[in-house]
Amino acid sequence: MTKQPYEEARTALAEFGIKDAQIMAMTSDFNSARTSPMRANSDQIVLSTDPKLSQIPPRFIRVPDVETLKRIGGIPDEKFQSEDWDNALPIPSAATPGVLAQARPQDKVICDALFAYVYGDSSKVQDYRDTLNRLRFPMKVAVFASEDAIIVKSGEVYVISDPSGHDNPVSVVAPEVIIEEGGTISWETTGTMKTDSLIVVPREHGTSDDPVNSYQSIGGDAGNGANGNNGDSGKNGKNGSAGKDNKSSCDVAATNGTNGSRGEDAAMGQDGTAGPAASPVYVDTGTMNGHFVAASNGGKGGKGGNAGKGGTGGSGGDGGAATSQCTAGKGGDGGDGGSPAKGGNGGKGGDGASIFFNYKNGSPTFDNNTTSGSSGDGGHNANGGAGGTGGTGSTTGAKGTTNTDTATGGTGGAGGKAGSIYVNGSSIG
Repeated sequence: MTKQPYEEARTALAEFGIKDAQIMAMTSDFNSARTSPMRANSDQIVLSTDPKLSQIPPRFIRVPDVETLKRIGGIPDEKFQSEDWDNALPIPSAATPGVLAQARPQDKVICDALFAYVYGDSSKVQDYRDTLNRLRFPMKVAVFASEDAIIVKSGEVYVISDPSGHDNPVSVVAPEVIIEEGGTISWETTGTMKTDSLIVVPREHGTSDDPVNSYQSIGGDAGNGANGNNGDSGKNGKNGSAGKDNKSSCDVAATNGTNGSRGEDAAMGQDGTAGPAASPVYVDTGTMNGHFVAASNGGKGGKGGNAGKGGTGGSGGDGGAATSQCTAGKGGDGGDGGSPAKGGNGGKGGDGASIFFNYKNGSPTFDNNTTSGSSGDGGHNANGGAGGTGGTGSTTGAKGTTNTDTATGGTGGAGGKAGSIYVNGSSIG
């Protein structure tokens, strides 16, 4: 007889030394999470691979190779080979000795191969198996397991994350998961949830006109580009020296003030970084019921840094002072204003991934709320610097020319690709 997902997961965890006592302790952690002093945000309960950030302390298992990760947390190959599931995730091009020899653990081709192996038909990427085992294994997997139901209340967000950004997988195991309408389970890394029952129940006080995602996989938001530095002001000119009289005439004439220097040009705003992609998630459950609003959205691209303004021209030096017999020197001309710089470009929106729901019993309904990752806005434009003032003297120095150039703002980034939602192997619109 086929085991239910929860029993199957408990058996797998026992292989790695996580047995009844550890799961009882984690159950207590789940039950006390809402009153934990680590709960910095009253709307969130965080399940993190970083124990310092996690309101429920993770337990870790050491998975020796990709075949084992596939067995305990992936989608079985027979789903694709005999049950006609869509093989949804990107499959990297055929591996070559050159690519494999130079690959690094976090290269996109390696990440794509890992996801395709674990959450797809592994036979399609068998040529990457040994390289995956060399670069990414043994792998530490964070486990959050409970003997009691996990209940996500309306207004709460259960955040499942790997702040390292390396997509280290997480395993969430419970006999039942109940999401009250208005509550959200939000994955910010890859992983698997195994439960015998996953349901969404109506909130106590009726349905919202603006339903939130009940189950999602998202990429975090990207960093904004730094603003460009304004140009420094030009150096002021030096004042002239006063004249020197003799008894009845000017012996040494006053000198003129020197000209101010041009304002410095500004620096460009830096480009915003690309939004992180969402990660694939597998949900294996015996029974599903209720209405699920599901989404897999990439993160928002970072805003481009604003353009820097051109520096103001330096002031002209004053002419040397007049004396009884000597006229004042001429004032120096002001420096011209510096040029502005272009604003930084906005970062590309992150790509969505896929959430795979697998259930055997029940009559759930779904809305696919997946959108493309939002692009970052370009940085704002800026103006040139003002001309410096002329120095005073027998004639006032000319004002420097104001730089009338206007630097263009940065260009907004492109949107990311929309993710997808699969239910028992078929994509939903």
